[in-house]
Amino acid sequence: MGLLNGTEELSIFDTQSVQQLIEFKWDSYALNHHLIGCGLHFFYLIILMIYINIIYINNKGTPEEKKAYVILLAVGILYPQYYNLARIFKQGFVEYFSNPANYLDFFFVNLSTINCVLQLLLNPGHSLARSS
Repeated sequence: MGLLNGTEELSIFDTQSVQQLIEFKWDSYALNHHLIGCGLHFFYLIILMIYINIIYINNKGTPEEKKAYVILLAVGILYPQYYNLARIFKQGFVEYFSNPANYLDFFFVNLSTINCVLQLLLNPGHSLARSS
């Protein structure tokens, strides 16, 4: 597999043996990993939409209910946080940030984590979190 990473011959990827190898690796290792990650990202986004609607748009719910949504947000961001940190430790700090797309991942996950911590410390819907 390492030789395939460095090749400039794209036609080698059309061969049946390489296609079978890629399919085997995808089915054995990558598919479940990506399905879990995708599911957790959708979970986080759905909870975030509900959270914004309840806390900022409709201003409904008891303080306990609001904190429950913040805790769900925190749970939803745990996997992406773990995944990013694991990649940083595995690849190294410099190599991880040599890919510009990783900046977006890093800031999204860390700002989401900071948001959850601040919402738990200051209470959801605190005036510091509102624009007006």
